[in-house]
Amino acid sequence: ITASGASFVGPEVAPGAILSGFGHDLALSAEAASGMPLPTSLSGTSVSVADSAGAERAAELLYISPQQINFLLPPDTAPGPATVDVTAGGQLVGKSSVEVQPTAPALFAANENGLGPAAALAVLQKTDGTQSVQLLFDPAVPPGQRAGVPIDFGEPEDELFLVLFGTGIRGETNLANFHAFLRCGFPPPVTYAGAQGEFAGLDQ
Repeated sequence: ITASGASFVGPEVAPGAILSGFGHDLALSAEAASGMPLPTSLSGTSVSVADSAGAERAAELLYISPQQINFLLPPDTAPGPATVDVTAGGQLVGKSSVEVQPTAPALFAANENGLGPAAALAVLQKTDGTQSVQLLFDPAVPPGQRAGVPIDFGEPEDELFLVLFGTGIRGETNLANFHAFLRCGFPPPVTYAGAQGEFAGLDQ
């Protein structure tokens, strides 16, 4: 099974997004990429993607283990159905199908399982230009048990920016197509949606 690496929901995925593949005996051991550029092979395990236009590309790998592989869907992957092949030690050990779309937004969760509070932070900007950053979950609580924490909104004249992290978002560049909703009523404006800029495949 291959799905979004943020929500673990599929099969809709987007070019350049972080994906997770699940199975058995996908690799001989667990290993993470050590830096940039990302490798296309780790300990003999590799992933290739064949798209609807007939092109086959090697995927860049973030992490491998016998049960899970995290990788980037190649950014030039054509829209439509695509096939993901996992090879380990020269043998095909996994095959799955995905549906490639221009965007497939998904948000990372603090519990690292696609559920619960978002892996997010709030930036409080004071009128004097100073900023403070608040995590919206307690990192001391183990993943799987995390809940949201209260947000300090500051003074009425301060500005508060909510920063959400996800993947599959950068394919849409028109901010007018992004909408945020709060249970307390008014819809806050979306001021940015695109690549996070530091980590491969990560959007904010």
